[in-house]
Amino acid sequence: MFWQIALENSATSIWQGHPRLIPLNNLGWTFEWVIQALLEREYHALVRRHVILGEVRALGEIDVLALFANGQSLLIECKSSSKGLTDRQLDRFVAKAQGFPATYAFLIIDTDDFHQMQQRWGQFGQAMMRAFGDGSVGPIQHHAGSNVVCLRRNLYVADTGGEIISSLQAILTKDADLP
Repeated sequence: MFWQIALENSATSIWQGHPRLIPLNNLGWTFEWVIQALLEREYHALVRRHVILGEVRALGEIDVLALFANGQSLLIECKSSSKGLTDRQLDRFVAKAQGFPATYAFLIIDTDDFHQMQQRWGQFGQAMMRAFGDGSVGPIQHHAGSNVVCLRRNLYVADTGGEIISSLQAILTKDADLP
């Protein structure tokens, strides 16, 4: 169907954009919706989008908040356009992660360009310096095509190079030898 933004291939259970939408650079809320659908289907999580909590109200809404049956929680901030991640957006993500004590906080960038992650590595370190006084970040880890950086314990940034589900699995199952 031409008007669908994301399609699920039933043979592979992989979400993908419609071919006519390849030039589209910013999926906006559709990106968040796909993440919600994956978390509900694959992890049976209780998931809400656009959550405003008192602890982080001044920082804006949390794009996706997932609660799991085992008591863990996942705060996700989505960036559907990799070209415009500003220091302010990164700082707000870190502040939300500090203000709301989720088990994991995850910034996911919708790109499959490894060089974007390499170029942003210094930006991640600067954000850690501003937030914690220490600019060290973990190395870029590769997990099933996705690139994941551990900024701090339970604070991650990843791209969608190996599909969104690979990025989520890297964090939730720690298969990528992440701290």
